[in-house]
Amino acid sequence: MSLRRWLPVLLLALAALACQTVLGATAPAPYQGAFDCSGTEAGLSAYAGRVTINPDGTAAFRDYDDQTQTGSWTYDQQTATLSFGGSLPLLTAIHDTASDTLVVVLLPGASVVHAEGGSLACQRSEPGVTGPP
Repeated sequence: MSLRRWLPVLLLALAALACQTVLGATAPAPYQGAFDCSGTEAGLSAYAGRVTINPDGTAAFRDYDDQTQTGSWTYDQQTATLSFGGSLPLLTAIHDTASDTLVVVLLPGASVVHAEGGSLACQRSEPGVTGPP
């Protein structure tokens, strides 16, 4: 068998593999990942917990007392808003791409330590920099 006969097949196979590699490699959305959040208590800012937004549509909130609640999330591109469901005390969040932060609104009546105003300001989690005191 001559190489000349198989060369077109080999080139097509390589092109298909290259397309699969480029098209199949999707980066996570910028709002996914772990964010450490603070809120207020008695007028002072304090650590409130960590919001984790997973690529598979699940989310978690680990509060100041190290209790974790889980649920789900959806993203509305028109409003650039995350909405939460399940047992999470979170209602919605908006991600600011420029600062890589979230503003989270809690469910009405949700009881979250250090979140008197009903919202949390969250920044991307960085080991040794953000997180509980």
